Amino acid sequence: KDKKKAPQGKAKEKHAHKHRSGEQGYPEQNKKPSGHHKSNSSQGDTAAAGHKNEKQKRGKIPKPLLRDVSGYIKPGMMLALMGPSGAGKSTLLDVLANRKTGGRISGELLINSKPRDKYFNRLSGYVEQFDTLEPTQTVREALVFSAMCRLPAEVPQEEKLAFVDQVMDKLDLFPLANRPIGVGKAGLSQEQRKRVNIGVELAADPQLLFLDEPTTALDSGGAKKVITYVREIAKAGKSVICTIHQPSAVVFEMFDFLLLLTQQGEVAYFGPLGEASSVVLDYCKGLGFSTDEGRNPADFVLDFSASAKSAKKVDNAEPKISNEQAPAQRTCPATNYTSGDGEHIDPELHLPSEPVNIVEAYRQSGFFKQVKKEIAEDCFLPKDFKAPEFDSVYAATFGTQLKMNARRSWNSVFRLRLFVRAQYMRAILAFIVVGTLFWRTGTDQAGARSRISLTYYNTFLAALNAVAVLPLVMMQRPIYYRDQAAGIYRPLTYLMSMMVSFAPLITLASLLYVLPVYWIANLDPRNEAGRYFFYLADWVVLNLTEMVLLVLIGVLAPDLGTAKIILGVCFSMFSLFTGFLLPYYAIPKWWKWFYWVGITRYPVEAMSLNQLHDLPLECEPDQNIQIPLLNGGTAPYCQFTNGNQLLDFYGYKNNLKWPDFCILIGMLLLLLFVTYLALKKVRHQKT
Repeated sequence: KDKKKAPQGKAKEKHAHKHRSGEQGYPEQNKKPSGHHKSNSSQGDTAAAGHKNEKQKRGKIPKPLLRDVSGYIKPGMMLALMGPSGAGKSTLLDVLANRKTGGRISGELLINSKPRDKYFNRLSGYVEQFDTLEPTQTVREALVFSAMCRLPAEVPQEEKLAFVDQVMDKLDLFPLANRPIGVGKAGLSQEQRKRVNIGVELAADPQLLFLDEPTTALDSGGAKKVITYVREIAKAGKSVICTIHQPSAVVFEMFDFLLLLTQQGEVAYFGPLGEASSVVLDYCKGLGFSTDEGRNPADFVLDFSASAKSAKKVDNAEPKISNEQAPAQRTCPATNYTSGDGEHIDPELHLPSEPVNIVEAYRQSGFFKQVKKEIAEDCFLPKDFKAPEFDSVYAATFGTQLKMNARRSWNSVFRLRLFVRAQYMRAILAFIVVGTLFWRTGTDQAGARSRISLTYYNTFLAALNAVAVLPLVMMQRPIYYRDQAAGIYRPLTYLMSMMVSFAPLITLASLLYVLPVYWIANLDPRNEAGRYFFYLADWVVLNLTEMVLLVLIGVLAPDLGTAKIILGVCFSMFSLFTGFLLPYYAIPKWWKWFYWVGITRYPVEAMSLNQLHDLPLECEPDQNIQIPLLNGGTAPYCQFTNGNQLLDFYGYKNNLKWPDFCILIGMLLLLLFVTYLALKKVRHQKT
């Protein structure tokens, strides 16, 4: 049910997946449509190229990557996208799969005889070249997550789980069902990971499956195994489009159709492979290109596509041989000929005696005419075919998305046992050191100042607690990008699931520290329960606020190194403007604004007020200030006899304890909202 066709004139393409792209469109970021589309004028790019070459060299005019690509894909059909490096295979695949966000695309792409719409992800699956999987999940959990979030909400859970079993059986994943996916050598092998990645997409039951070089990093045995599974998927009625680079002969001949691109992003061939690649080899032979018997046909067609630029160069390298004197094709000498662009020309490629424009030859061939005819006549779908209709881009309900996301996020955190233990051990070590250092703080002058000093120091510990989530955010970010491109769940459910998993980790670590320290350091000599619970609440909210700030930085920063620099700058600035190092009245007027926006300034003031407001203070004999008298003697003077005096010294207002607490909660909610917007809008991923 998927067909593809490329731009050419105004012909319509119809197929389960068809596409068409016009030559006149110059992608703005190096990209141009292709895939199932059809293009309008073969002269548009050529004519424009002549007078825009100089501007293109200066980078002012974007370079077209794909030109006039037309084709289709039917149910049960397995199409290979091939071409030399830089031909635009992955660009074409991304355009067809609706994964291309940069550049300008012209032409037309139809799905089930209709223009592709926002529900396209409900019909398709995309297997990325480099597997992006949650390392802490088991194989079964990864497939169950995909099925629960991507199969229609009206399908009962039992049926979804049964479908997962079918997929696992088809891909031979049952022996791996309960194994964690892992990372590197500690996890699954490359071939196993590739099968899991394919299974994650198949669990959504897509009608159209895209695969970007699925044999990357696999040996010949692993590549054959993976493509064999893909072949079975196509036989089950799915439409499969796959980019593949230098496959073995066995792998190559598992495909039904071939779309071959030249280095310039033009079509050199679109049509069936035939038994033992006979159809494509006969086509090339008809143009005067042949190869030695027994050679890998995949290597041959890649050399054939490169001949678009090299045939003339090689032909000029030797005296021409007339048709009367020699066969239509000849063998190039065993010399490393190169084209004008430095391309290597394989001596095993038997080139025609006269230069051949393989792109024009294809456009004049019966294959191209047949493609145009089929696309124009829209003969891909049965007359009684009815395409599925959707009322939402998301298959699962909000509740299901949240439940599955929360479960995955929780497991991703708490299955990292060494990481979790490290956070709790740090909290325990901190309370031992800090508690013994501030042991039974008194109410004298030194003790009063120590209370505010400890409150100020606690903001650093809160920052250290929050920093723990940054590596987790960065680790999960590529998985989030993949899931969003597939339309699996809403960004809000992802944000909520992070809070569900991160908040308990941070809260428990913060309580392990503050509960004993509060009593060991004697932070409230009056032993009032209200003050105790306020201190705990303010401390927990501070930790959560800084945790959300770290999540936001993890979403906004392009990489972990930059994120660490940003958080270092943020917390350094916050610590300067708490009012402890420099009271508000001593801050230069051009910096006073930052005093009101710093996160840590509010909890430091609120917790200091909580401890010292109306607290009687005294002076030890050596803490009195000696005031000189007129008679030549001195009198002892105690600078602070009440906590309110010390609070005034730091610029903390006695009536702001609860307003400070409310402002901190407001900052937490504001950061959550900004993080949600960032999750929706920011993508550090080139597509």
